[in-house]
Amino acid sequence: MSRRAYIFVMSLVVISFCPQGLAEPQTLPKPGASWERIRQPGGTLIAPAQHLNSEEKLKFYSGLSFFKQPWIRAPASTTARDGLGPIFNANSCISCHVNGGRSRSLIHDPNTSTAVVRISVVGPDGQVLPHPLFGSQVQTKSTFGLPEAQISVVTHTTSKQVAGREYVLRKPSVSLSFNTGGETKPVAVLSSLRQAPSLIGMGLLEAIEQERLQGLEDPKDSDADGISGRIHWVNDPVLGRAPGRFGWKSLHSTVAAQSGSA
Repeated sequence: MSRRAYIFVMSLVVISFCPQGLAEPQTLPKPGASWERIRQPGGTLIAPAQHLNSEEKLKFYSGLSFFKQPWIRAPASTTARDGLGPIFNANSCISCHVNGGRSRSLIHDPNTSTAVVRISVVGPDGQVLPHPLFGSQVQTKSTFGLPEAQISVVTHTTSKQVAGREYVLRKPSVSLSFNTGGETKPVAVLSSLRQAPSLIGMGLLEAIEQERLQGLEDPKDSDADGISGRIHWVNDPVLGRAPGRFGWKSLHSTVAAQSGSA
């Protein structure tokens, strides 16, 4: 990961969907309606919101350039994109968040570099902790020598019968070989394979007021609509105690915190 962090909230596509016959369009709420874009050429999900003015679009495209362009190893002729390494997973954001969407599936492409492996160990008191040497995420590339680890992915298939119909489920399993002292060998860790999520609408999610989220809490399904849930509160280094909004386990409260962790 670069020693320079350029964090930006992209104005991404928000797609509204209104099934025919459900209700009249004007009676339905349209969250982020002024941000909508119908279709983008070239298969990309990245586009500026339609209501941005010229200055805001300039900021968008400036941020997009950092999202798409690769970082390089220092020293270099450019000081705006250098500082890559010494270990890393990818040299650009778009390498993992393909066209602003999710990463490629490891089931279809086991050799892809768009997914990461989170690791941890169990401490003496049973608490799950980052690995004392390799941290919490495996780095599979390096600007010199061997990377931190090598990842092997094997796909297992299982057949299931559902309502009289057979389905084949595919599940990837990960094995790790770490570089320790010039040799590569297995290390006992807990591992979790992570796909890079889609980035669409993250800025809109961050813009939701905390009071609104608290008003939607319903841990015991008091309104009997079949949906229950509670806020996952986290300790944000800037905001203090705040709702977790981002990451597969809602561990981060802002786009900046999530991007820094990734």
